[in-house]
Amino acid sequence: MRAMLLASALLLASAPPAAAQSSSLPALSAPVNDLAGVIDAGSARELDARIRALRTATGDVVIVATVPTIAPYATVEEYAVKLFEKAGIGDKKIDNGLLILVAVKEHGIRIEVGYGLEGIVTDGFAGDTIRQAIAPEFKAGRYGAGLLAGTTRLVDRITAARTTTPGAPSGTKASGGALVLGGILFLVICLGILGIILFLISRIAKATGGARATPSSGGVLGSGSGRTDSDSKSSSSNSSSDSGFSGFGGGSSGGGGASGSW
Repeated sequence: MRAMLLASALLLASAPPAAAQSSSLPALSAPVNDLAGVIDAGSARELDARIRALRTATGDVVIVATVPTIAPYATVEEYAVKLFEKAGIGDKKIDNGLLILVAVKEHGIRIEVGYGLEGIVTDGFAGDTIRQAIAPEFKAGRYGAGLLAGTTRLVDRITAARTTTPGAPSGTKASGGALVLGGILFLVICLGILGIILFLISRIAKATGGARATPSSGGVLGSGSGRTDSDSKSSSSNSSSDSGFSGFGGGSSGGGGASGSW
């Protein structure tokens, strides 16, 4: 009995506290977080561009992270879940995030998938991506190329799924298209009616001699329009200069995904 108690005490003493484990997790702040320093600059730029393009096109989030080691965590799966939760990858309401984690010392790869993407990036597809796209390049020492190949495969999968089934039945999609066409037709009709009215007003104004007031009125409108256009350009320029990434919205991991090694 004493021997059992002593063994339990030794295990508890040797296990790192939860607080220490949590503090060992890095902070993720960008689409590509190369904390192990293994991704070449060209691949990093391509990864960043494709991840941002996916975010813009579908709203989904893919994050790449490399770390020197997962210590003091025991497995790459546990580390990936904790890192995913700490960073809050994806949107909180729909959990549409995905993490590609590489642990260099342990030669571990993990694709961790949020609840909202589990139907698209299945465990089988994630596993195939590691075996077919990532691991072969890693074995040759090409970490950037492997991550780019794997990320592209995942991004293409998500994009294709969102394009064909964007969260609504096909009948709803067709109905939406009909509504758009109907709206365009209505706008054309309204513009035609407005044109006729303006034509009649112009004819009446000429007949009554009121056309003399037109140049002054037009000049005021023109100057006002010029100021608005300048303000609009300035606002657009300020908006386009914002290069921040909004992929960390409190999303959670669904526990799905796959692990591998090289």
